[in-house]
Amino acid sequence: MLCVRCDEPILPSEVNPVAAMAGMHQECLFRSIAGPVAHIEHRCGCFIPGSSEGDPPGMTVREAARAALEAFERLDGLKPGALERRTAAYNRWCAQVARLN
Repeated sequence: MLCVRCDEPILPSEVNPVAAMAGMHQECLFRSIAGPVAHIEHRCGCFIPGSSEGDPPGMTVREAARAALEAFERLDGLKPGALERRTAAYNRWCAQVARLN
């Protein structure tokens, strides 16, 4: 299966249940929600009038998605793996809701 955001294959080792429902890699789904590195770091036009900052230049779509996730994990002292922990908690919640229905 190809990721709908970056058009790269989603390998079995990269499957995340939530991201898979959207047809994306975990980092591509994150990037589609959180925005580019510049937005996460408050350097884009949302925070600095006239700024044209976006994804880092020269990166592929997937590389930019990975960079956005890494920037998020660095932000405010968040430790690497924060997204995985939150995704796991969300998956547990989804499973509980599914059992109730």
